[in-house]
Amino acid sequence: MRSIISKRARAFVLCWILLCLGCGKLPEIVVLHDPLTAEEHNNLGVSYEARGEYSFAEREYKEALKIRKDLFFAQFNIGNLYLKMGREGEAEDAYKKAITLDPAQPDVYNNLASLYLQSGRNLGEAQKLAEKAVSLSGPQSYRYLDTLGMAYLGQGEVDKALRCLEETLDIAPDEDKVFLVEVYRHLGGAYRMKGDEVQAKKYLDKALELTKKGRSL
Repeated sequence: MRSIISKRARAFVLCWILLCLGCGKLPEIVVLHDPLTAEEHNNLGVSYEARGEYSFAEREYKEALKIRKDLFFAQFNIGNLYLKMGREGEAEDAYKKAITLDPAQPDVYNNLASLYLQSGRNLGEAQKLAEKAVSLSGPQSYRYLDTLGMAYLGQGEVDKALRCLEETLDIAPDEDKVFLVEVYRHLGGAYRMKGDEVQAKKYLDKALELTKKGRSL
């Protein structure tokens, strides 16, 4: 008897479905859409990156670029992320794509130049990129001048490097202590390459002193 009832029940359900098909009353199909904009995905990626959750950050930047392939900041940010993760080839590609999206942004030239300097390759190209960043920059030019100075140094042009780095010190804000430590170290290294140990020690000592002050705060 149970088997007969079960078959009858199935037959009834099937008939009901077929009737609904004939009447055009199928259950509504729900399609979910991403409620976030490309900019919101990018901002979420920045938040994840700041917390060190790089895989989630990468996912959000990619989602942003799926929605808007022309979103410069997502393309630039994923380049920075790849550089942090040691994925230099992918970072280089991302920066180059970002340049095509907005050629007027100095940061991307600066960061691609820094990538080449860190890897010790394409030093001539790094110099050109840093020069481009300086030419496009406004109040933040002191950061790009530091990169340009290191590009000159990488090619053995010590005097040009020293001029850039000393100009960087002249215009860098005093409150940017972390950056100043790096410039002092760069100057120390440049003077050491020049063979001037007195000046090299002077700037390396300044870097050490400023680092100690920062730790004591």
